Amino acid sequence: MENLNIDEKLARVRELIAALPADDAHAPILSALLSAVDELKETVESIDLDIDELYDAVDEQTDMLADLADALDLPEEGDADEAGALDGEEEDEAEDEDLYEVVCPSCGEKLYLTEEDLASPVKCTFCGEMLDVSIEDGDEGPSDGE
Repeated sequence: MENLNIDEKLARVRELIAALPADDAHAPILSALLSAVDELKETVESIDLDIDELYDAVDEQTDMLADLADALDLPEEGDADEAGALDGEEEDEAEDEDLYEVVCPSCGEKLYLTEEDLASPVKCTFCGEMLDVSIEDGDEGPSDGE
């Protein structure tokens, strides 16, 4: 019975229960157990279908978001965005450009900006606040991403 699928196993158990003598006291209990297993099997199959549908919906949403990002010409994950803030852990990997760490006074989030970014007002990528930042004499210079 090990190589049989669940439907074949349940059919075999039904045959065994049907072959029991009519006066066997275990037959009603076994029939009830078999019925419960049938219900569980149907529930698992239904959940399996729901999961498949959810995966399909997630794939569809992912595709739609990718299309939207392409249409809006958003940078890829890990690229610097318009204000120079970097995604996630990528901050430490900014080796190509000198970056200045600026803390937004509104939301307290850190932005990493290039000298070019500092030449004009910058919009905080986290809260949208416009920041007027500039390099002043006495500034320690660019951070090394730490």
